Amino acid sequence: MPARSQRQRAWAFGNKGAAWARRHHFDNPGSLPKISSSKRRKVSRAQVGREQMIAQFLRKNRGR
Repeated sequence: MPARSQRQRAWAFGNKGAAWARRHHFDNPGSLPKISSSKRRKVSRAQVGREQMIAQFLRKNRGR
């Protein structure tokens, strides 16, 4: 599978090593698009629920 972004290519060469990256076809030539920070961050449902519960608790217990 060729690398789809510069970050993915850097991860393969940095964490797995050059031999592994070449063996698994992460060495495709040319410049690749950069991934913006909004595409990188994935939030799970559990995390969203946890954040909502914390916000509700803080609103309810603000003056105490």
